[in-house]
Amino acid sequence: MDEAERCTRVGLIYEGKLIVDDSPANIKRGIPGHVLEFAPSDFAVALKLCNEMAGVLEVQTYGDKLHVFVDDVSKRKAQIEAVLDSKGICILIICAKSEVRMEEAFISFDPPSE
Repeated sequence: MDEAERCTRVGLIYEGKLIVDDSPANIKRGIPGHVLEFAPSDFAVALKLCNEMAGVLEVQTYGDKLHVFVDDVSKRKAQIEAVLDSKGICILIICAKSEVRMEEAFISFDPPSE
């Protein structure tokens, strides 16, 4: 997907069908929320807890990191830190990403219903 970031136009295919054909910028703009990226000390428990939190739109996994799409970065960052801390889970690094990457957009993209 790194190459797709540099293209002028990208097509995303799902089950052999073209589901979107647009510029990378427009595709990424269509993904709701903002991304918080962090590496929790207990990945499995953090993943479960984040999926259950209000304001969390989606959770994606990237190696030892979670990418959590949220409705409000400042509110949800504090919420995530507090909930994980209450369960004894350390957050090794947490940062708000300024822009969704094409890989995240592709994973997040909803295929059309039939």
